[in-house]
Amino acid sequence: MKPANPFAPQRRRRLNLLAVGLNIVVPWASFTVVYLALSFSLHYAMPPLAWMVALTILGVAVVTFLRASAASKMPPVERGEPSWLYFGSILTLIAVLAGCALGDGNYSVYMEPYYNLKDLATYKDVNPGKRTGQVWG
Repeated sequence: MKPANPFAPQRRRRLNLLAVGLNIVVPWASFTVVYLALSFSLHYAMPPLAWMVALTILGVAVVTFLRASAASKMPPVERGEPSWLYFGSILTLIAVLAGCALGDGNYSVYMEPYYNLKDLATYKDVNPGKRTGQVWG
């Protein structure tokens, strides 16, 4: 048997540009949304809602991974190419977990102390040396 000529023209596999684009944009957008939800005022004002946003995006990534694993068990004619789904869902899972860790860390270290200081109220013509705090409450 004659070895294949490496310089001969060969049939090239086409690249799915939509899948490539989605695998760049979706994990990046997921990280950004989770990081913003857990870093800033949403986390301070409504912590359950901020975590619900993160868990919802995490749930979508897990469902996508489960669909990819179910598609890999189908016959090749029906399933298409699930490797892009695997790659995208794993990348999105990593992005969401990194967004949770970094966003919550940023909130705890920098933003929560800032929001606590910002919410300190000041009152004019109140002398705390003359009256106790219960009088003004």
